[in-house]
Amino acid sequence: MLTIDLLKGQGIPIKSRPGGAALLAITIAIPVVTALVMLGNYVQNTIILSSQRQFIRNAETKIAGLSNALEIQQTSKIQFANINACMEDVGYILRQQIQWSPILRVLAESIPRTLTLEELNVKSLTVRLNIPKRDDPEQITYINVPKRILHINLYGRANSSSDEAVSNFLKKLNSSEIITSKTEIIRIISQTTERDKNLMHYVVECVFKHK
Repeated sequence: MLTIDLLKGQGIPIKSRPGGAALLAITIAIPVVTALVMLGNYVQNTIILSSQRQFIRNAETKIAGLSNALEIQQTSKIQFANINACMEDVGYILRQQIQWSPILRVLAESIPRTLTLEELNVKSLTVRLNIPKRDDPEQITYINVPKRILHINLYGRANSSSDEAVSNFLKKLNSSEIITSKTEIIRIISQTTERDKNLMHYVVECVFKHK
């Protein structure tokens, strides 16, 4: 078959070759693949970024919750410290009080029949003590504590039996654990005679411990 080229090679299309088609396919495929890879990376990074943001939000929420809990804990510690301090003060005040019922019972059981109880009189004095500070034991502070003195006025017949009865009364008081655990001194401080009535008056003093 003869081919006549009247246009001298300018009008005849170039024959297609297999190598050229493959090169054209590769040329087109590379940008497409690159675009797909970039799209995949973008989607993956978007998912990861979203997950990280959610994680951060959850962490911030937990931190905020912990901060509130920590603040509550600190406030509770301060409140507990104040309550403990108040309880210590209350305990100190209670220790300064005396339960008189058991003391009066011992007195009633110990007074001899030959003597008559005329009067009970309690005096309260203030004693200043030096004690370490509660929050700084190396520092010294001053406190006032009560010191109580009980006077027991008795009388009986003006004879030796009354003197012996008072002596026995003191012995009973000094042998009572209830009395001795609370007192420092038990003694007779006054002994007078009422001659016109033939009576002897005694004053027994009990000095209580301060705590």
